[in-house]
Amino acid sequence: MNPMLQKAKDDLEANIPDQYKEDYLRYLVAGLKLINDPKSHERLMIIKNKNAKNRLVEMVPKGVTNLALVLLEQSRKALSAEGLIFAAMTLTIEILDIAEREVGATVTKETLAAITKKLVENLFALLKVSPQQLQEAIVSGYNEIQGATK
Repeated sequence: MNPMLQKAKDDLEANIPDQYKEDYLRYLVAGLKLINDPKSHERLMIIKNKNAKNRLVEMVPKGVTNLALVLLEQSRKALSAEGLIFAAMTLTIEILDIAEREVGATVTKETLAAITKKLVENLFALLKVSPQQLQEAIVSGYNEIQGATK
């Protein structure tokens, strides 16, 4: 994993509030099993689509949102939305690492920030969060990513 992605992942995990860590880990383990399962891995659009490395900002948030929906449904909505959001962020970083290693994508801090913004918008729509709550989260997430990549 490139140092910028590793730092973003480490910083994200270091800032997960204790009350969400257990749910985060449950979602994360389930998500990692899905993306690393050989059958699922082959079907990842980021690997299947030859132009994917040029469309990360479009494809990754959409794919991770779909993965988050599957995880939410599998949990029967028994786990926290906050845990899901943190897990989705970490899974995004893992998928970006796959994109770099397997299809030669280049992930910059600007790319990561744009993907994060779109992912948060998608997740909040999925979870039916208000526009005001969404804006506050976008600003917070953007500031966190910017801090992680300095």
